Amino acid sequence: MDFTLNWLTNLSGYTLTAKIVEADMTGATDENGFPKTAGADVYTLPIIDADATDNVFKIVIPEDLIDNWVTQPQPEQPSYGWLGLEIMDNGVGNQQQIWKPLRGMVEVLYSPSEA
Repeated sequence: MDFTLNWLTNLSGYTLTAKIVEADMTGATDENGFPKTAGADVYTLPIIDADATDNVFKIVIPEDLIDNWVTQPQPEQPSYGWLGLEIMDNGVGNQQQIWKPLRGMVEVLYSPSEA
């Protein structure tokens, strides 16, 4: 996934972290069947930033993302995870700024070629 941070012009000195947390599909779900509790597996996603002097980078969702997830997707029964992106500047203590410009849910569908 490609990202451009419009409020920054240069990513030098910033720390970018992207993670996906497995959803606990055995826990409670809302009226639409979406999970409401987190599972145990937390996966730090690779970030590709070829040029730290611009405001563009990529988050990579790897093929083996769900290898350790408790709930594997089945036909008509996807697995879910929560995605978050955090960006920290190089400030210290109360001078540090932290942004969370991306939070959401990832749906992993069943793939016969992966079975």
